Amino acid sequence: MSLKIKMIYPYYENPSMLNLQVRNWNSYSDQNKENVELFIVDDGSPDKTAAQSILKNCDLKYQLYRVIPNIPWNQHGARNLGAKQAGKGWLYMSDMDILLPPKALSTLLDYPVQTDHHYTFDRVFANNSREPKYHCNTFLVHNTKYWEIGGYDEDYCGTYGGDGPFLRQLEVVASRHHINYITLVGHERDSINDANTTEWDRYGPMKDAYRDRLKQKNKEGDTKSKNQIRFEWERIV
Repeated sequence: MSLKIKMIYPYYENPSMLNLQVRNWNSYSDQNKENVELFIVDDGSPDKTAAQSILKNCDLKYQLYRVIPNIPWNQHGARNLGAKQAGKGWLYMSDMDILLPPKALSTLLDYPVQTDHHYTFDRVFANNSREPKYHCNTFLVHNTKYWEIGGYDEDYCGTYGGDGPFLRQLEVVASRHHINYITLVGHERDSINDANTTEWDRYGPMKDAYRDRLKQKNKEGDTKSKNQIRFEWERIV
């Protein structure tokens, strides 16, 4: 019996990339479409209507949510909202600039998963723009393990960082198992002009703010995620 998965993607001002994702999702076999449901979280995009307009062309079952405030680097909160709405079962978390091709999905749906693991995959880049490299924030995890550690720590939202603490805690409750014959396709701005977010700083003050917050949280022993989804949001579809 094929696995059923809930696919969770934050979205922020990526209409061209979302269009490409929709074309990719629509290319899945009819059988596989029945085993996949999408949870897209628009993380406060200034253009409030683009994602909804594009998703009208999507053949998969989907739900669309919107974070109302535009919080810099709030992808942790967006992922938590998607995971909460997805409910029970297996969660496939990824970023908007990474495609799960039809062949990769077919292999994943037939994989003998275990709840005490989370699963990562190989990644190549369109146009061979970079060397292949797996993406640590694209993974399959059972919802019970995701919430056992409280999901992503939203104390880091508004800074650029916080993935490392989450993944280290996840490794404790669900060890990482890498499947090197499931290959994803990453896009950068040389292939899709809005593949990823450029509005917010990554390596200047926001990265420094992350390091300061991590240091303070470790000093205080405040390393457990709490008070998830601390922003106003709405369901669009």
